[in-house]
Amino acid sequence: MVTMLAMPESPYWLMLKDRRGDAETALKWLRGPHYDINEDLESVATKLKAVGTKSEYRELLRPRTRRPFFISLFLMTLQQGSGSNILMMYTSNIFISVGIEDHHMPTVYTGLVQVVGTIGSVLLMDRLGRRTLIVASITTVGMFTITLGVYYYLGTVGVSWPQAMPLLAMLMSVFGYSLGCRTIPWLATSELFNTTIRSRANTICLFYNRILNFVIIQTRGKSLEQIQDYFEEKSKKASKRNTKTSTGKDEDSLVEERTISHKVDTLLSSHVSVVPSDAKLTVVTERGEMTRF
Repeated sequence: MVTMLAMPESPYWLMLKDRRGDAETALKWLRGPHYDINEDLESVATKLKAVGTKSEYRELLRPRTRRPFFISLFLMTLQQGSGSNILMMYTSNIFISVGIEDHHMPTVYTGLVQVVGTIGSVLLMDRLGRRTLIVASITTVGMFTITLGVYYYLGTVGVSWPQAMPLLAMLMSVFGYSLGCRTIPWLATSELFNTTIRSRANTICLFYNRILNFVIIQTRGKSLEQIQDYFEEKSKKASKRNTKTSTGKDEDSLVEERTISHKVDTLLSSHVSVVPSDAKLTVVTERGEMTRF
């Protein structure tokens, strides 16, 4: 971070702010004192003239920017929807389930795998291409996450797999995530947009990514039963609201009415007479017994 203080501003950004002199200085610093920077400056000026210098959010919905914008949002969705962040939150639980009691080791193992995957992503990104790498990444994540789920499911029905299987599946899933899903979405947002709209587009993509992360991580620290109970309770409340809206009465009132109706039907089948009394229903049986509702 300290070394970044010596870095000049982007020549493109300086030209966008109509600071041509500063742009020339920055290009000379970047290219060297003997490099002819005039061609680069004219290229930047021509590009800015074509795309404009005014930054507006509605630019994101124009044809030239709309597709890159939706691609960026899709990549952010892939990153958070892959579930790898959630998987890493449960690293300790997974390691303990295979007999590793030291809770510090999961952090070390997953950290090393992330470093290896990220270095591999940097080395292979230009060689294989972004698309190939992101497809390989999401395929690896999906395959080994499913493997991990199948392992625990089979354990509930009495089928045993090698104890090292969840460990291998988790580490391979984290490796696949670091190989592309973790790095490419952030790189793509800076590559797909022109300088005029890039800052605004990156702001929206970052906000969208954090919203997805916030929504997904709310299950952290909760068991599967607690998560399921939460949604079942929500469903019951919604059902009660819908019942009350359609009939004007809540579900408890309807249950009480059905119970009363059943009792009345039973008494009527026993040759009774029904007498109104005090705005309530009074049922008199043949033996003179009275029942009020």
